[in-house]
Amino acid sequence: MAKRVVLIVLGSVLAAIGVLAAIGGGALMALFGSNNTLSSGVQHVSTRTHALVSPAGSIQGTSGAQTVLGSVRLRITATPTGTGHQLFWASARRAR
Repeated sequence: MAKRVVLIVLGSVLAAIGVLAAIGGGALMALFGSNNTLSSGVQHVSTRTHALVSPAGSIQGTSGAQTVLGSVRLRITATPTGTGHQLFWASARRAR
């Protein structure tokens, strides 16, 4: 009888762990989708000067992302603000 109770408790604990793992996996799937991307939506950026320069370290809201996710890549889509405006986009590594 005692062995049966232990097996039922152990099975219940393992089932609870499985349910929590499934919920966690579902949450990650909802965040990243099936193509392993996390989208922040549209972010408007502008400047009154000829160039907008920003070090990668100043991108807010990414603390620990590389530690948790590994290699992080940014995909940026840029469009001119209106007709007749030109757009130049460049990205480079920091000078060493």
